[in-house]
Amino acid sequence: MATAVVVPVLAALSASPAGAVSACAVTPTGGQTLFTWTGGGADGKWMTAANWQVAGAPDEDGIPTYYGADATTDDSLTGFICIAPLDNPTITLDSNVHVHMQAIEVSGATLVAGTGSRVMVYAPEGTAVSTIGSTATVKLRGGTLGGPGQIDVSGTVVWGESSSPVGALDNDFCANFPVGEVIDACAGISTSGRLVVTSGGDLDVLGRGTNLFDGYTVQIASGGALDITGKGYVAADRDTTIEIDDNGTLTFASDGNVFEGRANATSTLADFVNNGTVHKDGGAGVSSINASYSGDGAVLVDSGTLNIANGDAARAALAAGASLGTGTCVEDKVGGVCLPSTTATDQQNATVEVDQESATVSVSEELVIDQAGDLQPQVEVDTAHVPTSGQLTLHYDRSVVDLAGSKKVEIFRNDTLVRDCVNGGFPDDVEVVACVLGRSRTDRAARAVILARAAGLEALWRAQARPHFYRATTPLVGGDRNCAVTTRTYPYASLRVWRRSTGPITIRYSSTATGVGTALRSATVPGGPSSVTKVPVRSTGYLHVRDTTTGQTSQYYAAVATGAVDFTRLTRTVPRGKVVTLRGDVDSPGSRSFALYAKSPGSGFLRATGVTGRTTSSGAFSVSYRVPRAATLGTWRFAIRISGSGAMRPGMSDRAVRVKVVRPQPAPPPVVPTVSTDLVSTRNNQPAPVAEGGWTRASAVTCAYYVR
Repeated sequence: MATAVVVPVLAALSASPAGAVSACAVTPTGGQTLFTWTGGGADGKWMTAANWQVAGAPDEDGIPTYYGADATTDDSLTGFICIAPLDNPTITLDSNVHVHMQAIEVSGATLVAGTGSRVMVYAPEGTAVSTIGSTATVKLRGGTLGGPGQIDVSGTVVWGESSSPVGALDNDFCANFPVGEVIDACAGISTSGRLVVTSGGDLDVLGRGTNLFDGYTVQIASGGALDITGKGYVAADRDTTIEIDDNGTLTFASDGNVFEGRANATSTLADFVNNGTVHKDGGAGVSSINASYSGDGAVLVDSGTLNIANGDAARAALAAGASLGTGTCVEDKVGGVCLPSTTATDQQNATVEVDQESATVSVSEELVIDQAGDLQPQVEVDTAHVPTSGQLTLHYDRSVVDLAGSKKVEIFRNDTLVRDCVNGGFPDDVEVVACVLGRSRTDRAARAVILARAAGLEALWRAQARPHFYRATTPLVGGDRNCAVTTRTYPYASLRVWRRSTGPITIRYSSTATGVGTALRSATVPGGPSSVTKVPVRSTGYLHVRDTTTGQTSQYYAAVATGAVDFTRLTRTVPRGKVVTLRGDVDSPGSRSFALYAKSPGSGFLRATGVTGRTTSSGAFSVSYRVPRAATLGTWRFAIRISGSGAMRPGMSDRAVRVKVVRPQPAPPPVVPTVSTDLVSTRNNQPAPVAEGGWTRASAVTCAYYVR
């Protein structure tokens, strides 16, 4: 139609359409056109001209539809639609059909918008408001509803359904028109598009992903509801807004989410303003609001976890076993999952799980790092001073923890270092209200899980990455209880340490896992992981690293002092029933007893042979073992277990000697003496001796062993 100037439309509709209809709130005035649904075509199709009555300025084809190639079908500045039948029909808006109007009113009908279809309204604020009445339903089955005008919903809008294509609410389609086909209303278009769900109205996301595009606002007014069921989600562009007004409700019936949509050149996430109620009342998994959260509305979590990404702290009522978390999330829009994670710009998050029903729990991240050395700003957990037990899980991005496996994340509660749990529970100390239950790493983040009791959750929590050892000692040959650890070459150990930047450290020894201890070595190490060699460990005890500049220390690490065995002569091959001989030296002071261990082919562990001996005062030893006549053929392994003495612990040799057991050589044929006339005796004629086998140094065999 021609591009007439928009004027306010307030009068009641007085036209008498061919079909039975109720009145809408508009009537056309100068140059405006009103399209009224009559259903006269009896097929329920939007694109059937006989289903419409046109009043006011004439329309060329009699259908409220825009054909881009025909400018005379542009009704964006002049057109109004009234759908108010009395027989409650279903009206189908075919795929890829575009409707651009000033306003639309729907009541007493179900409107189904197919894939690629659009219903966009452009009435300026203060003129006409589009309505979807209490007896109306609009289903977006791949269609889009929106525009810069306002739409009030007291009926139902099905934003998405699990069996249908993606539906969308969109403010601005003007940028998507082909060249030469832009509608007149696009000139000076505003970004004030808004869908308001009023009292009794419902906006439903039924197990399907939906889109919130281009600055559009969804407002859940008093008495209105936004329901997200199943794995449904809303992907909200960064310049969009979701508002929950007083007495309005957003309900996650299961593990639905509000995802981050397109960036649209905006640096912050979509605005989510909750002055009503957000309720997760189903699902054992995670629901996330991946938006900039604000407001003082209620948050209820009956099951699973509700994760609120950024913004103000939400004070939540949690059922027993439910959780509340912070942080952005990793989105799987196919599976409808949004799990808390870290990113380059959001480098920590926290999740609180409570053991008992709690009405006043909040978790928030402060904005500024409190103390030098902290990985991120403190996390505050507030339970309104109500004694609450449960778990706190903290994630820190690997970019701030360092990708090397040598950094241990230490947790502080109100500036006190949190001790590790013991056997999955609290240490035997009644004053301990929190302990670190476990630590783990993912591709993206380092995680620490804290167990809290009584009022242990309520605190300020922070973390530092302390330097510590990969392993202060090396694993040795053997298995089961026969496995031991030792410094590789007594009395020295090589240590793997980590420091944030280049600087001095001191390695210290103590007999117990407490105290400052005695300095063994000082060194300047580079930033990141590095090794310190030649650290003398002459007695079993504990080592830790102290950062000389900051005074920070690593955890204590057990180091076992035991002699290192060096084999100097090894039997390579031996027949059944013959003797294996092993010789070598033990690098430890004084004479020590030892025992020989062996592993036959196919068996799992080295086992005692019953052969024992004692080294000389200089550490030399020699041991022999007769292989049983029925021994299994193949490669056997032998090792020496050195006994303890004073501060020295028992330990297996760090090499296993490989010896091949073979069949005995067959007995030589009997020698027939030569008959001589002089009868000379031949009793001293013996077969040549069998050559002795050679000697070789075998490669090491290791076993799994944990230093205690």
